Amino acid sequence: MRSPAAILVEEHVELSGIVKDLEACLDPTDREALRQVLPRLTQRLEAHRRKEEIFFHALAGRVQAPTEVLDILRREHGSEGRIVNEMRALLSAVENDATTVTALGAHLRRTIEWLRDHFWKEETFIFQDADSYFSEQERRALTEQFETLSRS
Repeated sequence: MRSPAAILVEEHVELSGIVKDLEACLDPTDREALRQVLPRLTQRLEAHRRKEEIFFHALAGRVQAPTEVLDILRREHGSEGRIVNEMRALLSAVENDATTVTALGAHLRRTIEWLRDHFWKEETFIFQDADSYFSEQERRALTEQFETLSRS
């Protein structure tokens, strides 16, 4: 059985692939391709975020990472929902107006950098040692919760 941290890292790899697809839509901005990639990214990010909420709640008080790192990651998790909503709003606003397309591209470039930085922090400071913070039974229970979320 895969560990919860391994599942989350695998999802980072999948999300990073979608982010590369998104990046490919930006030079020049291809609105039609964005209409295909953004829903996929927002759906996967939302599902991933729900798993991470469960994971980070279970980690509370156990992790050896600096408190500041955990605080930053918690704030960033709160920002993910806002970022997804902003991406949806910007995409729906895109028409032929160059300013809107430029704004969309700039926002998505910032979002891409934010996601890459966020994934790096989690993988570097949390996921590397995460298995050691849980018993086998706790890891199994978390993995089962993740699988239940994936089916819903």
